[in-house]
Order: sequence, then structure tokens, then C-alpha cells
Amino acid sequence: MSRPPGDDPVAAQIRAEIDDHLVTSAEQLQSQGLAADRAHQLSQERFGDPAVITRRCYWIKQGDTLMFRTAVILLLAALCLALGFTTVSSWRSQRQMAQQVAALTEQLRQIAEQKISPPPVAPEPKPLEITGKVYYGSPDKPAAGTEVMICQAFNGEPVRRLTTEANGSFQSAPIAPGDYTLIVSRGDKPPRGVQIQTRPLYVYPATPHAEIEIDAQWRTGAMAVDLSRPLPRIEVPGKFTIDSRLCLALSSNAVRTTRWNTTQPSPDRWPIFLKTTFRPAFGRSADPNERKGAPHVFRAVISNEDIQASSEGILLDGEPNVPAGPCTISATVIADVLPHDFADVPSRVKLGSSGRDPREVPNWLSTEYVLRESMGAVLMGKLSGMKQPNSFELKSAAASPFLLDDAFSEKITISAGGLTRLRIELPDSLATVESQIQELLDSAKKPSDVANALREHNPFIHRAKITVSASEPQ
Repeated sequence: MSRPPGDDPVAAQIRAEIDDHLVTSAEQLQSQGLAADRAHQLSQERFGDPAVITRRCYWIKQGDTLMFRTAVILLLAALCLALGFTTVSSWRSQRQMAQQVAALTEQLRQIAEQKISPPPVAPEPKPLEITGKVYYGSPDKPAAGTEVMICQAFNGEPVRRLTTEANGSFQSAPIAPGDYTLIVSRGDKPPRGVQIQTRPLYVYPATPHAEIEIDAQWRTGAMAVDLSRPLPRIEVPGKFTIDSRLCLALSSNAVRTTRWNTTQPSPDRWPIFLKTTFRPAFGRSADPNERKGAPHVFRAVISNEDIQASSEGILLDGEPNVPAGPCTISATVIADVLPHDFADVPSRVKLGSSGRDPREVPNWLSTEYVLRESMGAVLMGKLSGMKQPNSFELKSAAASPFLLDDAFSEKITISAGGLTRLRIELPDSLATVESQIQELLDSAKKPSDVANALREHNPFIHRAKITVSASEPQ
């Protein structure tokens, strides 16, 4: 504890009171008989150190005042520091603002002195186009002067026609955004009437379309047939002739008679071939399923003589080649009976239909005859008592020989540029075809008997099994 200041009146008062107390105490001791020195010494010893007691009494008396004074001094010091910090910060902010204003003023001055150029103009968006190249087999064999049609994908309708340059390239020029597909005509390349349709093209600003390459090569292969035994032919002199044919039906998902559009299921491979102008020589109309976008069905009606003469391949729809790749095929043996006295020329019968003019039909069991007439129609004419029968509709009673459903078809692959040889196993039911037809002849007395018998058991239709025996170079 520090010593009280010497000139402090409070300290002087305390020291006076202590001195007075010591004198009084010494006088009392002297009155009791002690000497003055001894009484003064004993009074000092009883009281204690006067300096220490003086300081203690001073701080007791002055403690609250000194503490308040110290707090006020500290508060004033803090306020002074805060005021100084605020003053310095404000000065720095004003200085920075002045610098920024000066820099902005300088920039504005420079902009005013310079020639202001207009903002850059955004480039025009590149027009949408379809470009590509058409070739036969490989890019080094361009298809020059070939027509390319750009069609809408949703309905197949053409919106633009182009012609390829000498190098096979083409360019659509600006075209509206949308979904398209291309149709390429093969020009004078055989077979005539075949076009190529590409996969869908999505032409939009967000999906730029790259060049498309179109291989217009018609990849085909030939097909030969080997029978497990010859087709049956039975002639009973003076009574009737039973003859048979092998009926083949083949379809490829890559060949159609109508353009594909987005309302139809997508084929399993692109491009696809279109036989839009194809009609067989014998005038058969297109199958209703084909008009809905189903694969085209190639058909053939083959005799023993045709098989013997087809060492280099059989004809389907009159063509020696069929599309290469995966195919679906069915084989059916049909038989028919021709009474010997039914017509003057058994190979040329005249059939008419109710309400229509009589028409001359092709040779009995020819390709057109099998495709257009029902097996058993001649027999029904015989039973009706006519020398020249009407054309009886037996389609509802006689199954089609050209079915391609899972129950009667096989999956095969036609070798491109080669000869695919098929093995046809004739069914055992053909061994008794004569007895089956003879039973029908003996039991049927009127045309309805034939129709009813065909619904229960048809002796004119026999399914056959197909296997691929070999693939050879053509």
C-alpha cells in the first residue's frame, strides 16, 4: 500500500488524531507512576506503528472516492480511444472514396475523349441443313445423279427433292426444324422400283445434324431348294389327276412396300428397302398387312421341274435374288384334284364368279392360280354339275399356304452374294394324299360337303420343315 501524500489534508488530520491519542495514552501511564520516556515507549508499543495505521485509515477513508475516480478515468480513456478510432476510420473511408471518385472521373474523361464503338453484333445462327453422300457398296463408288427425297418422318410425305453431285454428295439448303427421313432412288440399278429409306433424322438448332452416308447397294443372295423326296403327282386314267406344288413365303424386315413413318414400329435395322412400285407379273395385289407397314412377303410356287432347273437359285416373285440377312420363311405343300372330264383342256379352266363376267384364269396350279384360287374349287364346280364351274370362295375353309406365323415358319439367314441351300422335309401326310382326296371324292355329294370336310381336315394343305443345309458362293 503506497504512502499517503504528505500535503493531503485528510492524511494530516489522521496523523494529528494519532499523535493526540499517543500523548493521551502516555499521560495516563505517567499518572500511574511510570516515567515519561517509559510511558511514551509503552504507549507506542500498544498502539502499533503509526505510519502503517495512518496509511490504513487513509485508504479506508478515501477508498470509494479513489475507485470512482479510477473508473471515471478508465471510461474517459476508452471513450477517447473509440472516438480516435472512429475519426481515423472515417478519414480513411473518405480518402478511399475520394480516390475512387477521382479514378471514375478519369475513366469518364478518357471515354469522352475516345470514339465510342457500337457493341459487337451476335452472328446469325447457321441455317439448318441436311447434307450427306450416297454411294454403292463403298464411298469410292459414288451414286452420281441420284434422286434424294427429304420426307417428313411422321407421315412419309416428301418436302424437298434433291439430286446428288458427281461425287454422290447432296445438300438440302436451309430447312425448317423437324423430324425427317431420306428416300433414295437407285436410278437404273436393278432391281427397278427399289428405293432406300434412312433412319429418322432429328434436325433442330440444339441438335446439329452431321453428314449422313447412305449405302444404296442392294445386297442380295440366291436360294436353292432340295426336297427330301419329289412332290407327289398321281394320275388315275379316266377319273382325275392329283398334282402338288411347293409354296414358299419369305419376308425380310429390311424390305417393305410402303414408306416407314413414326406411327409404325421401328425396324431392327437401317436402312430399309422399299418396293413401292413392285407388283408381280401375275397381278397379285399387295397384302393388306404390307399396306400397314409390315415387311414385304416374297412368294414362290414351285414344281418338281422348277426345282430341277434351279441349280443357281429359285425365283421368288419372279426375281432370282432375295434380300441378304435375317429372314423368316415358311414352306407348305399344296395339292389339288382335277377331274379328267371337267374341261376340254385340263390346263385351262374357265372360272366365273357370281354377279361378274366370266374370266379366264391361268393354268391349273400355276403361280397365279395358287395365289388367286382355292384348292378344291374345281372339285366343287364338278359337284355342282357345271362343265365350267364358278369360282367358289374356300378361303375361310382352306388355310393359306403362305402363312408366316411362328407355328409354321423358320428363321434363316440369306448369305450376301452367295447361294443359301435349303433342305425341305416333306411331311408324312403327303404319302396318303391320294387316299385322302379319294375319300373326299367318294363322300362329297354337293359343294357344301367339300367345304365342311375342309374345315375338319384339309387334304390340300401340308406344312413342311425347313433347314439350312449349306451356304455356297454364287
